[in-house]
Amino acid sequence: MNIQRYELQKLDKPQVEFALVVHLDDHQVEFANELGTKPQSEKNLRTIALNIVYAKYPGIKVKVVKVMVGGMLATSLPLLTNTQNVSGQTSTDSSQTTQNTSIYYQVAPGDTLWTLSRMYGTTVDNIRIVNNLKSDHLLPNQRLIIPKALHTVRSGDYLSVLARDYNTPIVAIREANSLSNDNIRIGQTLVIPIVVNGAQLAHPTQPSMQPSHTPQSSTQSSTYTVIAGDSLSVIAQRFGTSVSALRSANQLTSDVLQVGQRLVIPGGNTNLTSPSQSTVKTTSATVQQGSTYTVVAGDNLSVIAQRFGTTVNALRTANQLTSDVLRIGQTLMIPTNGTSTSAPAPAATATTHTVVSGDNLSSIANRYRTTVNALRTANNLRTDVLQIGQILTIPNGTSSTAPSNTVQNGSTSPVTIRNINHTVRSGDNMWNISTQYGVPYNDLLRHNNMTAQSTLRIGQVIQVPQFQVPVRPVVSARHGEVLDWWTEARYVFSTGKVATITDFQTGRQFQVRHTMGGNHADSEPLTSRDAQIMREIWGGSYSWTPRAIIVEVDGRRLAAAMHSMPHGDQIIRNNNYNGHFCIHFLNSQRHSDGQVQSTMQRQIEIAAGRSIR
Repeated sequence: MNIQRYELQKLDKPQVEFALVVHLDDHQVEFANELGTKPQSEKNLRTIALNIVYAKYPGIKVKVVKVMVGGMLATSLPLLTNTQNVSGQTSTDSSQTTQNTSIYYQVAPGDTLWTLSRMYGTTVDNIRIVNNLKSDHLLPNQRLIIPKALHTVRSGDYLSVLARDYNTPIVAIREANSLSNDNIRIGQTLVIPIVVNGAQLAHPTQPSMQPSHTPQSSTQSSTYTVIAGDSLSVIAQRFGTSVSALRSANQLTSDVLQVGQRLVIPGGNTNLTSPSQSTVKTTSATVQQGSTYTVVAGDNLSVIAQRFGTTVNALRTANQLTSDVLRIGQTLMIPTNGTSTSAPAPAATATTHTVVSGDNLSSIANRYRTTVNALRTANNLRTDVLQIGQILTIPNGTSSTAPSNTVQNGSTSPVTIRNINHTVRSGDNMWNISTQYGVPYNDLLRHNNMTAQSTLRIGQVIQVPQFQVPVRPVVSARHGEVLDWWTEARYVFSTGKVATITDFQTGRQFQVRHTMGGNHADSEPLTSRDAQIMREIWGGSYSWTPRAIIVEVDGRRLAAAMHSMPHGDQIIRNNNYNGHFCIHFLNSQRHSDGQVQSTMQRQIEIAAGRSIR
């Protein structure tokens, strides 16, 4: 069932009661026609409506759900919330049904493992594992457990502790794991379920599923606070209006939006009254102070702080956090302190660029939005001839003629470097040290004025550069950051690191390790299962054809591309994969000829959701 949007409508009764108006896509007309004749369809719709009410409008008395198709009323169904029963059922029956289905999601037409994983902030593989699925095909009305996490029991864990840490009822954990008592053992893997029916419903994390925080109808205007991933077209579709109407209502001169920006939504009703006036006042004050963000897999306070241009301490204070542990689905207040929550302004310090094969002053100037003359001056160059490995200072704050939709390094906060010392021990070599600290081998050699033939002695102090790459803005929660391979990506996804790969088209996931490679990230599947998933994604056999992917590493999601064909050397020997494959990022090059592969770059654009050239 594809719901375009939903809203509350006050009923014309002396007591304060509402109808939940659900708007379906036009192509759902067949389903709407069946509503009056198929009790199962009515049950599905009631379940979805109850979930919406419990999640978005707690405490509001909703008496009926009205189904709209193409602007016309298709059907109305009674919907008795709170302690009342539904359709003449006894209170005992209703309570028992809620209890028995509280950890289960009932599959609706159009659902896929990918959409469910995005909706609830989990992974396709975890849903598949928890429900023992042999394929990705789902059937309408199929019941699924949606896992919040797979937790391995450690010393000191109890069900009560896990329930507290994951904000999940003990009874839900028992039911999800078929436990007859509260005894658990160290090393046991427990499913922590998301409660998808009742007052503790998990909030969907897709921006397109989040309506305005204020109940609406279609008579007057209301306001909406922009969240990460929003665009005018997304917001227009969400509220049943048009991009031009949004521009006109808000006197916008461009389509660029800022997180926390408040927009007037033409056609909304601002006069609806809620039984809890104090709740409305609190929500209003909160909107004035900042925007909100829903935690997804891989998030931590540091990543979120960088994304919204704030600090970890400010996040802790604004949300009264007593620890840095976050839960998937947790809503955080993003403090603005009267300033924009967009990416931080460029710092006054300069960044550096290491010259690689194919570089010249013109291409480097274009990449960093500066000029050839500025590069000559900043580096005291008397000639335009460059040497591979030469380090250039990139001046910031210079003008650029690059297109406005181009993602360029230097256009936001620069990469910074701090040094740490490593004292050589017995058995150390420069390759092992580079892998240990996540620093490219050649960078480590250059930083210490060494070559591949240099020798080490026990007690020698090696300076190890640590590259701090700021989080770059993304188009939406589904898309990835665009990082230049030479100046950013190879420091985030460094040699030796394990990453989760999400195929952009299918949503299927597998794990890999970056094992070698200089011009791009030569990687290998972590296990035989990961190799098998790769084969299935490419249609049953390995292929040189690139696909758009998201590389999830250290809590960050990077736009990238890869093929699946095994070739060359390998490091991992027990993964049923003979060789390695190639992952490319912005400006990555082939090993064979040092050229940027256009087919890879086009797939990176898909994963980024925008043009990067």
